[in-house]
Amino acid sequence: MKKLLSIGVISLTIASSTCVGVFAANNILSNEQKSAIQGIIRTYYAGGNPISNLNVNKDTKVSDIVNQDSDYYKKIEGKLNSYDEGSILVDSIKDGASIGEILNSSLIYASLNQGNFNTYKAMATDVANQLMDIDNTTDPSTRSIKEQKAADMIKASYGEVKFGKNSLGKTTVSLEKDNKIILQMDSDNGNKLIDILNSFNSYDELKSYLTELGVNV
Repeated sequence: MKKLLSIGVISLTIASSTCVGVFAANNILSNEQKSAIQGIIRTYYAGGNPISNLNVNKDTKVSDIVNQDSDYYKKIEGKLNSYDEGSILVDSIKDGASIGEILNSSLIYASLNQGNFNTYKAMATDVANQLMDIDNTTDPSTRSIKEQKAADMIKASYGEVKFGKNSLGKTTVSLEKDNKIILQMDSDNGNKLIDILNSFNSYDELKSYLTELGVNV
């Protein structure tokens, strides 16, 4: 889930769209799926909350959502710091940058040249793989420790993070508040993010796709 961190507009769209079950397994969307995602993105740009019952919008500071002292965030931070642009994003988060500012900065960087675009994809993949690490952990004790550390990454004011498995055996992560699930995603969403990003060979291809969905690029 959770790519409300700094891996781009696609991650926000996946997080929002999965809640209403409209995101395709690849980047080919039906008219119904496209319409639903466009509505989510319009809500985002209007300053509303793309995910119902979750008080997060484009002006929300990333540092208000994530616990930067948590072990799991520090691992993600380490992945980002291995890239020049990633280290800039890390510093921006520390300085109070909003979700919108982080997403815009990421896309501007990716747009500059092919090398930057390739780095953008690699950085996003690294972060997604870190988030998917729990799904690849089979030892129950080790997995339990990782789940707790990951849950600690999200501040309690935004809800309680819980892990489980669905009927297909896929790892699920839920954000619950007041005993209600307000967001739930499974490990396939991380794979979708990677697959979608890797389907684009250039920034122009990504830009065309995002523009059609209503993203300002």
